[in-house]
Amino acid sequence: MVEFALILPLLLMIIVGIFEFGRVLFIYSNLFNAVREGARYGITNPRDWNGIHQEALNLIALVDTTDVTFNLIVEYDNGPGTPRFGMDQLGNVIVGDRVVVTIQYEIVPITPLLTPIVEVFPLRTEAARTIQTLGTVVSTPPPTAPPTGSVTPPPPTATPTITPTATATPTMPPTATATPTTPPPATATPATPPPTTLPPTPTPIIITEPLNDGDTAVEGTAETGQMVTLRVVQTGYQTSVIVQSGTFLFSNLPPLVAGHTIIVEGYGQQDLAIVQGTPTTPPPTTAPPTAHFQVEPDCGPAGVNSLTVHAYNWPTGNYVTIFLNSTIIVPYFGKISDPDFSKTFTVDLTEGMHTLTMQAWTKKDQSGSLVAQYSQPVECPCPNPDLTITHLSLQNTAPFGTYERIKFEVALKNQGAKGIASVFWVDLYADTVPTYTNASVDYVAINGLPAGGSITFTMWIEEGFTVTGTHTLTALADTWGQIPESDEENNTSNTLDVYISSENPTPTPTPTPSGTPGAPATIQGTTYMDGVPQNNVSIYVYDIDGRLTWSGISHSQDIGGIIIDGYYEAILPAGDYTVSGQVRMANGLYVGQVAVMNLLPGEFRQLVDINLSKVN
Repeated sequence: MVEFALILPLLLMIIVGIFEFGRVLFIYSNLFNAVREGARYGITNPRDWNGIHQEALNLIALVDTTDVTFNLIVEYDNGPGTPRFGMDQLGNVIVGDRVVVTIQYEIVPITPLLTPIVEVFPLRTEAARTIQTLGTVVSTPPPTAPPTGSVTPPPPTATPTITPTATATPTMPPTATATPTTPPPATATPATPPPTTLPPTPTPIIITEPLNDGDTAVEGTAETGQMVTLRVVQTGYQTSVIVQSGTFLFSNLPPLVAGHTIIVEGYGQQDLAIVQGTPTTPPPTTAPPTAHFQVEPDCGPAGVNSLTVHAYNWPTGNYVTIFLNSTIIVPYFGKISDPDFSKTFTVDLTEGMHTLTMQAWTKKDQSGSLVAQYSQPVECPCPNPDLTITHLSLQNTAPFGTYERIKFEVALKNQGAKGIASVFWVDLYADTVPTYTNASVDYVAINGLPAGGSITFTMWIEEGFTVTGTHTLTALADTWGQIPESDEENNTSNTLDVYISSENPTPTPTPTPSGTPGAPATIQGTTYMDGVPQNNVSIYVYDIDGRLTWSGISHSQDIGGIIIDGYYEAILPAGDYTVSGQVRMANGLYVGQVAVMNLLPGEFRQLVDINLSKVN
């Protein structure tokens, strides 16, 4: 009895410990699955910030999500090691960025026996996935969501692409396929539903992980009989196989590279994995990384802002204080026990650049030793582009008559602190309010403008005015609201009055066509990146006047039972053309172009291939 009495407390502690640590392990596994599913949802709907939250929350069990220690964070970055940003910068998210979902939670033991030993079990789990498409769901829609289905970059010359509008219907880019940079048109037909031939609950694609640096094979599970395609995001390499007995195997691949993203997709399903570093590499023997943090967001409007610092590699057992410039805004908040932690606080920002500093001291009152310090800038307000039309004037000389072509010179400037790296539109309006809901008389596609940069170009009214009198012209930058700007109210130009003094004869109702008459011709080609066929490249065909004639996207095509990647085919009038292609991969823009000369009526010209190279 004495021996049993002596051993019973230890035995009970071991049994309770097994149950307690089993509970902790279950919760950790549950939270890990939750962040992973949130990230999976985010790669196809990254701008649905609330939806990502909800996808993660739906899988959480045995956790009180209202607990003050529970923190679910959805962030974005441009890749491992790059600064993260939150929902306030959703407009900057592009395909190739990553969505990062993090959960932090402190588990309190349910057994009083363990409380004196372990007060809490701090858990932190994170999942990051590369964004594959911008999707159609936005948690907070922009105030001026454009009703257009596609955007078109300018022609490959240094001057902008100018495209006239011959009809009275609202001006829209004449693209054949929508791209993810603009919302769908107000009058567009609904998106095509998924094929009804697919089973209602298809088998998910799952890549067998981990994938390691140097591997030449990727395997996993998927639905038997379906074709699945492997793609390396960073290089554009693609290959396809048929799933056999519920498994797929891609063999004889180019050696995988650590950090690259591998995607396997097909029949409406996909999975992706990050290639890990060589597992046999020994850990570094140098000192641990310097204490640092990331602040989210790293900018904000003037006034009270909520900031979160995500700290890494801070020496435990010390007291942390946070400064804004030289003022303490967060006094010591307890002795830190975890080198990686987060802290959220509010701060009143004034306009300008600020410095956020975090220090770790051996004593609460900072009378001891300073053992770590790190700083990061915080900007107020957030840097954004700011487009304004600085000049609108006539290029022709008065007097003017009806049905007479009139040219205008337009000067556009980005006076903001941030450059624009994507396409946007400038429209010219006559006798109407300048807004995307009204028809413009001409429009121009501008493919980016650096901070402080300016561009001057020509716009015109091809068929002139039909009635005499005074007509009012106005130009509008960023017609479809594609660019988040620091000032959205200064995009309209000065008004310009044009007086039509005389009446010219009405043109014949059947004007001579601008292209060579005859049967339409066809061009066909493949888009390549580093010698590998690349799908999802935007293709634009311009005539000799720099006008957009055709646009589309390269894709996989079954030709005689053989799958051809990077395929495109355009039907055009006879004439001379420039064919341009572009695709954005992560933060890089890849472009290429090829000339098509003397295309004859009825001709089918093949091998009009486009080789893409990185330009930024």
